[in-house]
Parts: sequence; structure tokens; C-alpha cells
Amino acid sequence: MSHASVKDEILFISLEEHNQPLSAECSWMRKLRKFKKPLGPKFPDGSINWQCPCMAGGSLVAHRCGHLFRPSYICMDRNDKLNANIKCADEFADWAACIREKRTENRGNK
Repeated sequence: MSHASVKDEILFISLEEHNQPLSAECSWMRKLRKFKKPLGPKFPDGSINWQCPCMAGGSLVAHRCGHLFRPSYICMDRNDKLNANIKCADEFADWAACIREKRTENRGNK
């Protein structure tokens, strides 16, 4: 005995139907419209937004030296009283050295 089930259902609607207000049955969808992707470096819960435009839209993290950028940024983000330039100097220097090395590689050691 075989049982056929539909995994996905494809629905087509017209532009007029799309532009109509949501029905009471679909009112839960209004909450989805209110969600906005944060533009800053932090999410509302305080976690780091690695896709922030301030981090080049995630390319700083995805870069070949991103594995060194993350700990540097996390260190600078910590809420302690030490100056970030002092407490995170080693992490930042490691990241900067990696960037410098990769840039030299790309230029053919010029």
C-alpha cells in the first residue's frame, strides 16, 4: 500500500489579490512585516550582527583573514573598562598582519 503526500503546495495569486489587505485568518502575517533587519553592529538581544554594512556586509568576516577579525572585534566589543586599543592590541595586530600579507600576495610581492 503506498501513501502519497504532498510536501509542498504552490499557490498562484494575481496582482490584485496580492495587493488586498490581509484577511483575519492571515492576521498573524502582520507581525512579519514589522521585522526589520538591523543596520547596526548589534541585534536587539546584544549579539553581534556580522552582516552589518559597517563590517562590509559580512565580507570582513568572510575574508581570508576573517578568522582573525572575529576575535579582534569580539575583544573590542567586551564591556570592560580597559581601552580597546590596549586590551585588544595583539588580536588587532594579528588581523592587520594577515591583511598586509594577503595584500602583498595579491600584488605579486611588489
